[in-house]
Amino acid sequence: MRKKRNTAKHEAVIMLITSAMVLALLTFTGIALREKNGKENGDRQRVDFSKLEEKNTKTAKKEPELAKANTSNAKAKMSDYVTEDPYIVKENTKISRKELLEMGDGLEEIEPTTNLTDFVQEEIPIEEAPPAFAFTEEDTLLWPVAGNVLIPYSMDKPVFFSTLEQYKCSPAMIIEAPVGKEIVVAANGQVTEVTKKDETGNTVTVNLGNGYEAIYGQLEGILVKEGDYVERGGIIGQVAAPTKCYEVEGSNVYFAVKKDGQYLDPMTKMN
Repeated sequence: MRKKRNTAKHEAVIMLITSAMVLALLTFTGIALREKNGKENGDRQRVDFSKLEEKNTKTAKKEPELAKANTSNAKAKMSDYVTEDPYIVKENTKISRKELLEMGDGLEEIEPTTNLTDFVQEEIPIEEAPPAFAFTEEDTLLWPVAGNVLIPYSMDKPVFFSTLEQYKCSPAMIIEAPVGKEIVVAANGQVTEVTKKDETGNTVTVNLGNGYEAIYGQLEGILVKEGDYVERGGIIGQVAAPTKCYEVEGSNVYFAVKKDGQYLDPMTKMN
């Protein structure tokens, strides 16, 4: 009985030793495999910087040539759109509207560019339209001043001039008026002459249109100049002291009317 017990105990010890040896062997084998795998992985992950630097150096040498080639291609493509009839100018590159539209789908038509200087203009005053004037046979004239007729129009027979003490033809009406009285524009027209004469003093001639003219004499303080447009009822000036030809008659307005260069009786046109 004791012998069997010792045998069992002996067998248990052997099994325990065997198990320990197997476990130690497995542990050693695992460590060895792990070191081997780690070495292989390290070899795969290690970077050869000397080869990489050499590769980058070769690439850097090629890049200027590549950039130069790209620039040449870009210039060549841009020159395809240079025209003699430019619509758009940008950085010395001229592209026609037609060719620009062909560069892409769905582009809207582009209006020709305009220089900014086209929009910079001097301010031009807007002049009012001149009054219309076209005197006709049916039209009438205003009296330049209200007053007595000292000497009437008379071209078919002579009339007496007191200052000159003689008879002669009178191409105008001599209307009595005090010095300084305003003289009214008889009809619309344009001033064609402002002058001074020995007989009529300061004299203004106005074109009435259709060959008609009105002539105002014995004026001072004239408010118009040649080229001015005057309106019916406006003020043209004032009555001046009489010239030496009318000293006896006294201050007056010399008023004559012409048609195609020929004098006619103003009374036939007066209101």
